[in-house]
Amino acid sequence: MTPFAGTLLHIFRGFLLIAWVLLAGFTVFAPGQVDGNLAWTTAVVIAVYTVTFGWRLLTARLGMNRCYLLTEGVAVTSRQRSWTSP
Repeated sequence: MTPFAGTLLHIFRGFLLIAWVLLAGFTVFAPGQVDGNLAWTTAVVIAVYTVTFGWRLLTARLGMNRCYLLTEGVAVTSRQRSWTSP
């Protein structure tokens, strides 16, 4: 995943959370106008944040995306294999 794609996904999660808060507010102020949309939006928000948290746990458990400070510099592990020519 590129930094640009990661940034876009982070922005999307933020907008999704804002939309959920707005829908929850509309449910409180005008319950007849929502018609069950809050349940679907809540399910989507929970699913997105569960997948995000699960991915963080999985990458930490597998040792991916770690930074090591060495005397020669910084070593960063990744999902992508880096091929170097001999």
